[in-house]
Amino acid sequence: MHLLLTIGLFIALLGVPILLLIQRIIGADSLGLSSRAAMWVIAAVVLAIAAASFSNWRSSIGLEVPKISAIVVSVAATFCVLISWPLVDAILRKKGWGTAIEKDPFIKLVALSLPYRAFLVLTAGVTEEILYRGYAMGIGSQLFGSSTMALIVSLFVFVTSHFRWGFSHLFSVLWAALILSMLFVITNNLVACIFAHTLIDAVGLLLAPLGMAGKAKNAVTVRTGV
Repeated sequence: MHLLLTIGLFIALLGVPILLLIQRIIGADSLGLSSRAAMWVIAAVVLAIAAASFSNWRSSIGLEVPKISAIVVSVAATFCVLISWPLVDAILRKKGWGTAIEKDPFIKLVALSLPYRAFLVLTAGVTEEILYRGYAMGIGSQLFGSSTMALIVSLFVFVTSHFRWGFSHLFSVLWAALILSMLFVITNNLVACIFAHTLIDAVGLLLAPLGMAGKAKNAVTVRTGV
């Protein structure tokens, strides 16, 4: 059982980074449907490993109906991440590093259709929380013998797996991941983490681009007088 859980931890931590590396080598689109489907498969595999290893696996990964208190903390965590974005962007611009919305991956992403971006948001919110919070922290704490070590390792792998978005974006990812990790520690509820992660990404990838498009349209109107 210990060996099987260790294999599951390896898959949870390195499954997505290895997938991204392979895609980079073969020139595949990391935002493509096959890539996102692979993330669901990886998440399903680690859940199956957990379920096959012991009877109280749902409790270990926090896969339970959240209490009201967990929902409240989840909303607070989401708000904490969202209100920090303007400050982080201001710091990055002051340093001359640029922000994520100025990078090619983000520009490519917002050019996708709204339904597909919604699918990407849902995929990231569900699969990444299963892998990096539920399994890597929930079960990882048992394998490492330390909740702190599980948090540090999962946090490091999660942040570095977003390196393709650019070095400057890692600061935002680190802050969001730290909040989500602390949310899991406080609530021990995976559903609360999925809710927060999905809502954060929805604001960044669904609502923010609409605002950007509106500003761009207004700017054109002012310049042209149309």
